[in-house]
Amino acid sequence: MIDESVDIVISHCPAYGSGVDAGRGCPSLMSEMKKRVKPMVVVSGHEHSGRGTAVYSGITFVNAATAGRGHQLTKQPIVMKLWLDK
Repeated sequence: MIDESVDIVISHCPAYGSGVDAGRGCPSLMSEMKKRVKPMVVVSGHEHSGRGTAVYSGITFVNAATAGRGHQLTKQPIVMKLWLDK
């Protein structure tokens, strides 16, 4: 139920096949991103081992997880600069 006019989607779980999901993302989320919503950026976390950024189908996917084993904060935040030109 994500509105098609959004530029940034924030989701707890990453989209499956996004390159930042460690092979355990959500297939439904990816389907909606590619076929209907088409945002500029999708930010998630949850899959700590998938941390990083990737571009797929023209969408930037960011897994901003900062925790490591045992859910201890071990990683620095990912910082992005976005220019939204409307």
